[in-house]
Amino acid sequence: MYVWDKTIASMGLQEIGSCLLRFIKEKVKTKKLIVYSDQCSGQNRNIKMATLCQYIVAHTDYTVDNIDHKFYVSGHSYLACDQDFGLVEKKKKFFKNIYLPDHWTTVIKWLSIQWLLFNKMHPFTLLFKYSNNEDVLFENVDLKKRGSTDLTGIKLDPLYPDGQSISCEKKKDLLDLLPSIPPVYHSFYTSY
Repeated sequence: MYVWDKTIASMGLQEIGSCLLRFIKEKVKTKKLIVYSDQCSGQNRNIKMATLCQYIVAHTDYTVDNIDHKFYVSGHSYLACDQDFGLVEKKKKFFKNIYLPDHWTTVIKWLSIQWLLFNKMHPFTLLFKYSNNEDVLFENVDLKKRGSTDLTGIKLDPLYPDGQSISCEKKKDLLDLLPSIPPVYHSFYTSY
């Protein structure tokens, strides 16, 4: 699980995509990767996430040649990450001194398309199914645009190279908490 505070980034598609890129680059050493997601179109099932998967299978920095992105039926899923969030809530009562975002890391240890398939041999073809059934054939979409077809030369720049500012209201709320936070941690809150 990746953790950051709101001065670093938000919790939208780009941030989730950055986490996936980092995880896949650091942890995935296989040629085939299966990713399961809920139906959240803001973070998971959208063209930007599809493009990210295309980037991964086309780029030589990643060992993955094939990504199967499968989606659980809306309202009938309970992903492992949902359980992780529940465990964090349950376990936080055992940690008395959680004052900074980094302290949470000590608490944390651990539409209808159902399946997207990305393949290094066909980096501009998006294969998809409306089912997770292995016997159902994939449909496809040609993603090629006129012009360059080399995905390996694409540079992914940080979305927030200088961090992200927080609203005055959020800062005021955080500063209001200072009396309940040990002074040794105050600089984190007053520096923004």
